Amino acid sequence: MTDQHPPPSLSPSARGPVLTAGRDALIHALGPDRVLRCTLDGRGVEAEAAVMTHLWDLGFPVPRVHRVGRGELEMDRVDGPTMLQDLLRRPWRLIRHARLLAGLMHRLHAVPAMDGLPVGPVPGDRVVHLDLHPGNVILGRAGPVVIDWTHAAAGAAASDVALTWSSLGCFDHDARGVQAVLADRLRRAFLEAFLASAGKADAARLLPVMIDYRLAHPTRGANVRAAERLALLDLARRHRPRPTASRPAPGGAVAVTTAAEVARAA
Repeated sequence: MTDQHPPPSLSPSARGPVLTAGRDALIHALGPDRVLRCTLDGRGVEAEAAVMTHLWDLGFPVPRVHRVGRGELEMDRVDGPTMLQDLLRRPWRLIRHARLLAGLMHRLHAVPAMDGLPVGPVPGDRVVHLDLHPGNVILGRAGPVVIDWTHAAAGAAASDVALTWSSLGCFDHDARGVQAVLADRLRRAFLEAFLASAGKADAARLLPVMIDYRLAHPTRGANVRAAERLALLDLARRHRPRPTASRPAPGGAVAVTTAAEVARAA
């Protein structure tokens, strides 16, 4: 694990130009080989650095971490398009990329969770990313690299697949007209190809639990658009177990199957 008291962060003048800006962090260039990821709210990145270092040591494709500061992470620079950018330019690679994303998940979920890793919404003993989608895979010259380990946790493998399902299935893009129709077809085809390789049946059982987690999360829920929220609620409703009175409970009460029970059984 990294030091609990990281050194001071770099001064703004030493951070270099901004390469990309996300919802919760800025990526600065530190020369040709390294970047600096700075959180916008100054939150600590020690846990994120620890899991990335753990995975790097095991050979999983992540950027190598070089330094941890207060709210910032210095790591290898990986040049190349994201999987999402490549899909938009070359949609005929859809099946290949969907299988690649599923393959990265299978490799990740083969890694036992390390000590000190936060527990995910569905407890388990695997490392889970909890935000693994085409926008968080860079297609580098040496191969794909998974980025943005902010939400990494110890959890059930199927919960990771379910959360990606909710992201891909309910994404609200800005396209309109014919472009919107084409974008929706591309998204649905990618999702089906991904689930066919990643494990649809197990993920479906945890889908309502992971959607509840996503909507209730203090920062992730706030970033969900109105149209996405409606789509997520509908997706959860269609996969939520129906109440059943088939199991008598003590005292004559009627026991029902809930999404939480499904999660505990996973």
